[in-house]
Amino acid sequence: MKRAVFIGFAIILNLMWGQPSSAVDLDAPVEKKVTVRSEIKRGSSSMFDCALNTPHYGLSGGTTIDCLSRVLHDAEYKNTDTEPFKLGAYFQAWIDMDYKAEGGEPRLSKDPKMVEIYREQDKLNKSATRRYYKEMEMIQAQLNITDETLCNITGMKYEKVQLIFDRWHKKSTADESLPNTEEHKRPK
Repeated sequence: MKRAVFIGFAIILNLMWGQPSSAVDLDAPVEKKVTVRSEIKRGSSSMFDCALNTPHYGLSGGTTIDCLSRVLHDAEYKNTDTEPFKLGAYFQAWIDMDYKAEGGEPRLSKDPKMVEIYREQDKLNKSATRRYYKEMEMIQAQLNITDETLCNITGMKYEKVQLIFDRWHKKSTADESLPNTEEHKRPK
């Protein structure tokens, strides 16, 4: 019994006075080193997290547009809107919007009014997809990041996305309003 009291008293004293001093300066600032890889992943993950937390996310391209706007605004507000972060966010938005713009969503209504709404929505989706691709491609060229590397960083299988990249690279070459000048050459 005396021994248990002594051990309990020793534990209480240890908790009150703390552990012996450590070699770490407890008042030193903590720095977290970010990398291009971690920023691209953070941008992509931010879009994915937004999608998970948005009711009815998959129902229209407007939710992707809203998520990208929110993600970029939040990063800018926190002063964490690095170019690699934007690349990850635009990449995720572009992939999502390409699916929607290519008719990946089922259209259930045959009502002429709804068909017209879908047609307008599809125009908006295609316009946004084009804009996201343009932004993504410019940042990707600035950072000299290949398509395959971008997929690997964001956890997408390049083989599954390669056809989408190829289709858009052809559009980029044919469309003068998309970047294809020397300063925006795609990394091989």
